[in-house]
Amino acid sequence: MPNFIVKASAPGNAIPSRDYPVLEEGNAAYPLGEYEAVFSKVEGGRSVYMVQHLIRGAPLISRLLKDRSARYACAISSPKSAFRAVRVSDQPSHETRWNEDDLGEPPLFTPMILCFETIEMTLSSERDGVHELWDGCRIQLEKGSRLAVGSVVERETSLVDLLVFKEDPEQKEGSFSASAATDPFRFIVHLHPKLHRYLASANIYRKGGLRENIMTHIVSACFALLQRDFSEDDEEEGWKSHRGLRALAEEMANEGLPLWTDLDNFKPEVAATTLFPHTFNTDDGNGGDE
Repeated sequence: MPNFIVKASAPGNAIPSRDYPVLEEGNAAYPLGEYEAVFSKVEGGRSVYMVQHLIRGAPLISRLLKDRSARYACAISSPKSAFRAVRVSDQPSHETRWNEDDLGEPPLFTPMILCFETIEMTLSSERDGVHELWDGCRIQLEKGSRLAVGSVVERETSLVDLLVFKEDPEQKEGSFSASAATDPFRFIVHLHPKLHRYLASANIYRKGGLRENIMTHIVSACFALLQRDFSEDDEEEGWKSHRGLRALAEEMANEGLPLWTDLDNFKPEVAATTLFPHTFNTDDGNGGDE
């Protein structure tokens, strides 16, 4: 995921009145202030990100962090399920984990810096880096006060993140079927137990030639399901109401692929083999890359 920088000089809408200076978009409390949050994936982790917080041009916040009077934090939320949790750390780089079962959609993230004790102080523009309007003001910070607030970040989602594999003894050996769940949106792939065990034994991110080719077949079935059942693009009831499908549509646009709503031009097999191309073993005497 990319990094996100909040600058006090950036314009903002509906910034509420504060009883203390806050580093946030559109708030001039710290004229030189910058708050950067860098999100990165954790290798092999499906429901975890690393978040790194960087504060510049806000000496008051930096001092409170150094004195351990403030903490680094990241809120995880899902408006659809009314879920909200805050992960707090005393380290500028920390993990942010969540449970997919708690959410009604891919999560949103809000990085922030929180005060962790009650503090009374008189502000100084020169010492604290605050705007001159705050110079000499007596303020009180409460535990939990937000000293810096970053932009809301949407989870980066790919088609792989929308797949859920389920063991299904009703399937014939070597076979599978695909269906969809919508709260949150997921492709449910029902697999014969042997096929389920095989796919579970290989890395989910398409390592292993045979697994890649099985995945191509599964993805093709999922695209066919989208074309059949999710061609309605109403933002409240159709596929656009699912954040995961909006992310998939963006991924397809980046590959120059038509969406499943384009009934004249969309082909499930073309979309599947573009995102999950078939592979060949180089030592196969009947073909493969040289």
